[in-house]
Amino acid sequence: MATILPAGQHHGTFLTKWSSRTQLVCRIEYQGGSTYEEHGNERASILFIEKGMHTKNFGRSTLHLPRGSMLLIPPSYLQVDSFERNTVILAAEIPAELMGELCEYGIVLHDHIQISTCDAAPLKSRLQRELSQADELSGLIFESILAELVVDVVRKTRHAMRTATSRMLQARDLLHDRMSEPLRLREIAAAVEVHPSQLSRDFRRSFGTTPGEYLRRLRHEHVARQIEETFKPLAEIAADSGFADQSHLSRSFKQYNGLSPSRYRSTVR
Repeated sequence: MATILPAGQHHGTFLTKWSSRTQLVCRIEYQGGSTYEEHGNERASILFIEKGMHTKNFGRSTLHLPRGSMLLIPPSYLQVDSFERNTVILAAEIPAELMGELCEYGIVLHDHIQISTCDAAPLKSRLQRELSQADELSGLIFESILAELVVDVVRKTRHAMRTATSRMLQARDLLHDRMSEPLRLREIAAAVEVHPSQLSRDFRRSFGTTPGEYLRRLRHEHVARQIEETFKPLAEIAADSGFADQSHLSRSFKQYNGLSPSRYRSTVR
């Protein structure tokens, strides 16, 4: 059964630690070969890999974090940690009060977010510098740094999602416009300026299916309408709908609808 570590508690060995009633900023060392079963942390947190390599498993998703990586993790987010070699992590817990205030502005963490290297480096430097010279004002400074981080990351993530949605709408429109053509995944991806693997992932996230499955459905729906509304020969409908020939149309249509095109035509007539 997964455990939720209370605020202020982490696996590994603390090298440096600053804490208050609501916050914790620290450097933690993990021994190579160690693994920690499924667990979460009570507070949201950020992790920066100073040294070594860290692997996190979130259910079916596996994330490999080399040196220089930074990750933002929601509260009580379940994970399994493993370390191939000695690893040092700069970690900061985000105050629950801050997360609550951000929620009032519609900023809610639902998933882990990997922070780009160019953004991670200056944030790491600010946290390290303040940790090395911590005093009575450090709590306020750490909270400011973390608030900036969360707002900036979530804002960029939202922008990326809006951009991805716009591109997937373009990809969908392309499938409609060129339904009868023998499209390739890389061709569609190039048209909307994304990598083919990203196209597959984002298209499924947007429409619940792959581009190929979506195109197949479009073709069968077009065939059904042609059969219902016209007296065109099946060979002509097959050519207009992107099928190789009438036999290809018949096999595919029966598999999709349970009836052959001719039986479907007699039924709807």
